[in-house]
Amino acid sequence: MAWSYATLRKKSDEDLIAEYDRVAWGTQIGLNFIGNELARRESLRMQEHMIGLTRQMRNLTIVIGVLTLVNVCAVIIAIVIK
Repeated sequence: MAWSYATLRKKSDEDLIAEYDRVAWGTQIGLNFIGNELARRESLRMQEHMIGLTRQMRNLTIVIGVLTLVNVCAVIIAIVIK
């Protein structure tokens, strides 16, 4: 028998994994199950890649901001010295 949605949401990851392992013992899997797992893994890899790109963008933004400040200071100094 299936759990209600509320009951399912309250279960911990460990409880769900234990239940999955218990039920899977006597269950045959189909190609859809394997395909879904492959799609999940690909999605996880893409998410990790996007997080890496986001970190690079943040770092580049910081560097550009610092260089802009250096440039502004250099221009101000050049104007004041003239």
